[in-house]
Amino acid sequence: MASNRINPLPGVRFLLLISPLMVKWILMSLIIFLSQTGFAKTHLDKTIEISAHRGSHIYKYSENTLAAFAEARSMGASSIEFDVIYTRDGELVLNHDFKVSPEDFNGLSEVKDLREMTVSEIQKLTHKKDGSKIPTLAEFFEVYTSSSKFEGMTLHLEVKNKSLDPTLKDNFVGRILDYISFYKLENQVIVRSFDWSIVERFKKLAPKVRRALLIGRWKNSSFWRYFLNDYKTIVERYQPALVAPEKSLVNEIMVEEWQSYGVAVNPYTVNNSAEAQALLRLGVDGLTTDKPLKMYQSFGATSLCGLFFDL
Repeated sequence: MASNRINPLPGVRFLLLISPLMVKWILMSLIIFLSQTGFAKTHLDKTIEISAHRGSHIYKYSENTLAAFAEARSMGASSIEFDVIYTRDGELVLNHDFKVSPEDFNGLSEVKDLREMTVSEIQKLTHKKDGSKIPTLAEFFEVYTSSSKFEGMTLHLEVKNKSLDPTLKDNFVGRILDYISFYKLENQVIVRSFDWSIVERFKKLAPKVRRALLIGRWKNSSFWRYFLNDYKTIVERYQPALVAPEKSLVNEIMVEEWQSYGVAVNPYTVNNSAEAQALLRLGVDGLTTDKPLKMYQSFGATSLCGLFFDL
């Protein structure tokens, strides 16, 4: 007996078969478009800042290099986080670790400390990953101000400080402010540090330059939990525009308290969709990530259809 079932035309069957793939393709096209605007929408009334941690260093280029910063921008990052170290001759270079090794750099026969080297010695080194040099802060600011590709990007400048005496701290802060002033970047740079005395120095010497407090996991001790709960005292003393806690420390009360004082919350270092989704639900204002494009995909998907997926 012949079936009464009506079979769709071949073309219709084909469209039904590929429709899920087409939907995903359309979604991803829209996400990439959103990423090029420099921000990712999470809700109709809120925009999340995505900050590229040391540039796009997990991909093609070495961390804290001009090429990594440019690539992060091409991925849609709205801001860049980078690290500044004070050299023996009082210059400023961009690198995360104080010590550099022959395993990672050409031009070395032993481990060296950048703080004990001159800038001319440092600039003879090249990253083995891509042959790039360790840039100076002046070189980066020069490129940033002269290239349209960085237009509108915020710069999160982390002051790398360890065992500096008060005089050297003052010199370090003063040198950074000299460059910020020379390149007229008072509105583009946010200075940050785990050493809050550094942040306090910036407040005293240049109150118009925005400041951020970095909060590490070691500040989860009972003492620090007590101190960090005194939001009013911290805000009055340091007047931060932003706090950057380690992601595992973030909870809804923390986010609400900081935001009630007008302080944005931008946790670090967030590299997968599940983390992004959880932090989004807590109401954070931004994320610092090693994977800026992946985070845009996650946040873009949320704004479009409430879904998270990884590529």
